[in-house]
Amino acid sequence: MIRTQMSDEDMQILREERFTHPHPQSAALGPHTTTIQEAFIADPLHTVQEAVNRIEELTGIRRSETTMRTCLKKNGFGHRKTGPIPAKADPVAQELFLDTQLSPALKEAPSGPRHVFFVDAAHFVLGAWLGYLGCLHRILLPTPSGRQRFNVLGALHAMTHEVVTITNTTYIHSESVVALLQQLETQFTDHPITVVLDNARYQRNPYVVADLFTQPESH
Repeated sequence: MIRTQMSDEDMQILREERFTHPHPQSAALGPHTTTIQEAFIADPLHTVQEAVNRIEELTGIRRSETTMRTCLKKNGFGHRKTGPIPAKADPVAQELFLDTQLSPALKEAPSGPRHVFFVDAAHFVLGAWLGYLGCLHRILLPTPSGRQRFNVLGALHAMTHEVVTITNTTYIHSESVVALLQQLETQFTDHPITVVLDNARYQRNPYVVADLFTQPESH
């Protein structure tokens, strides 16, 4: 009914006022955007209330938590889970590997002279998936002990995203890795193969290394 009483031009103005023009409370922080971003990148936030207090210290401007959420989202900040860095990670060695081995291999992959695979394992626990139900009393579901697993060792092709897998219900070990490498060698015979592993201990087993040396066109 409202739309029939307004011209298309009026509707366009309404859209621009509602969705394009910044709210007066958040617009006042515009000149301080760079300062705020640099401060929050150097020392990330824990809560929105912390953002309210720190921005007031930086700019002298205090806004509500609701307005602050809008400002943070507009500037690309989000509530993201942190990730771990392995204790034995060597940034220098990783950068050298990227520059001298992985990047050259990936450059060859699109045009066809090389297949590049990323290999990793996943371990799925057999058990009930617990969710929420509307009920008067908590409902308990029978489920296995959690010790039964379905293991998948997979190789993802960097270009085609084709996945080659080895599965079992026991363990992923060096024999699993060799079986996967042999399957790749059998399935992809037209070009050399580069396999990127995650440095799990069973991947460095002498049995795996010996198999690699028997495949001169793979590394």
